[in-house]
Amino acid sequence: MESAHIKDLLSFLRFAENRRDEVAGVRALSLLPGIGAKKALDLVAQFASFDDVEKALAVWKAWKPPKSTGPMWAKFLKLFEELTGGKLPLAKQIAQTLKFYEPILEEKYDEYKTRLADLEQLQEIAAKFKDRTEMLTDLTLDPPNSTDELPETKAKGKKPDDFLTLSTIHSAKGLEWNTVYVIHASDGFIPSDKATDTEGIEEELRLFYVALTRAKHRLFICSPRYFFNRFNSWSDDDGYRDVSRFIDANVKKTLQEVKGR
Repeated sequence: MESAHIKDLLSFLRFAENRRDEVAGVRALSLLPGIGAKKALDLVAQFASFDDVEKALAVWKAWKPPKSTGPMWAKFLKLFEELTGGKLPLAKQIAQTLKFYEPILEEKYDEYKTRLADLEQLQEIAAKFKDRTEMLTDLTLDPPNSTDELPETKAKGKKPDDFLTLSTIHSAKGLEWNTVYVIHASDGFIPSDKATDTEGIEEELRLFYVALTRAKHRLFICSPRYFFNRFNSWSDDDGYRDVSRFIDANVKKTLQEVKGR
């Protein structure tokens, strides 16, 4: 439930459930191309100022979105009209939201098909709730921490601790694990040799921060110092690399350093 793509999809449902849910509204609207956080906040405040949903929708319909938003605005309005109309069953609401969100998902995230499968699970979860309010309340109060807590996973006899997840840093955004190993935290890898300017280094630092903050309880940062490379069949190049420059003296004070052979 902490995955970014799950939060994205649920933001549409949460905002339809409570139009004064500013966080959900801004998240949902910011997913549309051409709409930044500031404009999304304005649109949410505008919508929340009306007690009547139809009047609020009428104001939104009168707004002329930027060209970059294109036909997505009309599709969003149609979806939101359906979500706030009170006629669609919960499973259908999720299906319609997923239909709208799928092209955004494919454009925004790596591992598109894996994330899509996660979202399709929500339709199965929805089957045990009588309505949207009950589902959102339950997921807020007692969210499953992983797919291992879902009934269909338990039925297959899968143990919660018998697997290892390998992930890129980009794909790990929004996720958390009890124990995380960050590998190759050496200069040339983190930050990459290709990040040559200030902006590139800052982006690498942000990525490193993302990697480190995926750990709930235990974090291991591995920095191999000596490398053996075979870029060509006739080459046996080897090399020495320093620990990532991001792990400076101040950061090291917060860590326990262990040196291996």
